Amino acid sequence: MFPLVEERSGPLDVSGGCLPWKSRAWAELETARARVLSMLGGLPEEELRRQHSPLMSPLIWDVAHVANYEEQWLLRALGAPAITDPAFDAIYDAFRHPRSTRSQLPLLPPESAFAYARRVREAVREHLHTLPETSTVPLLAGGYVFGMVAQHEQQHAETLAATLQLMTAPEYPVPAARPRPRPGAVPQTEVFIPGGPVRLGSDAAWAYDNERPAFRQHVAPFLMDAHPVTNGDYRVFVESGGYADPRWWPPGAGRSSRPKG
Repeated sequence: MFPLVEERSGPLDVSGGCLPWKSRAWAELETARARVLSMLGGLPEEELRRQHSPLMSPLIWDVAHVANYEEQWLLRALGAPAITDPAFDAIYDAFRHPRSTRSQLPLLPPESAFAYARRVREAVREHLHTLPETSTVPLLAGGYVFGMVAQHEQQHAETLAATLQLMTAPEYPVPAARPRPRPGAVPQTEVFIPGGPVRLGSDAAWAYDNERPAFRQHVAPFLMDAHPVTNGDYRVFVESGGYADPRWWPPGAGRSSRPKG
């Protein structure tokens, strides 16, 4: 068993000229790591190594892959010494190895994988202090590369959650559901949204590539439901021939734009 809820590093000292993006970068990295460790804490070694589904990687592959990605981008790419030989990267290359084959690779055992992740994170912490707050280098502008790495680990937390849902043994201790407020009655009406210019997309340093660039677009007036569309609402739309009704499609939209089946 691996008790993975480890002591987190303290907050990054911002007194020595460390400005906001560095504090945010460290906080996001640590939040993502805490989430991963809390999800995997207490699982037996054999379950961390096991391929629970051909659709997913062994849980421990994700742990070392996240650490290796962090080493490549937050250490080597930013001028810090390498922790592992670059040849090690191939084992945890998501493009080179399909998920269904990753259990056959010479993976780090769980204890070594978690130790590797801790070692990389501590090296990142030390190197972060040496980096300039303002830089025109694309990787550092606004802390871009740190946002990319933090988002990468957050995405793998989602992947791990999917794997844990597919795990058949042992029984995974799912946290108790949080109490939810009772839904109130929602009027089945539409709200009129006036048209006009709107800013879409983003130029923020941590925006995803498919959110860039920000641009202005004129939007025609439209109506929007005052409540989220339910499965029942959607079923009524489909069964009443909504997909075949040209009123609900923009002019010139071809059949390829419409869902099939």
